[in-house]
Amino acid sequence: MVTYPLIRFVCKFGRRLSLVSFFIFLCFSSIAAFVMKSYVLFVGLFVFSIVLGLVLRLVSEIVEVVADALLPR
Repeated sequence: MVTYPLIRFVCKFGRRLSLVSFFIFLCFSSIAAFVMKSYVLFVGLFVFSIVLGLVLRLVSEIVEVVADALLPR
């Protein structure tokens, strides 16, 4: 029986998804900063992509801890 499929998905792929989302957002922000010729925009979006990756990693780790403590095996 499959219960809580999204939680199981986050437990399995959450850390990799946070890293992938960081790199994807970093690539798009680099392209946007290059097109607009703005170094300030690049630095701002670079910092934002780091924060985004860290927040997604934090959320995935919290979900892992809660799932490990509360969900049946």
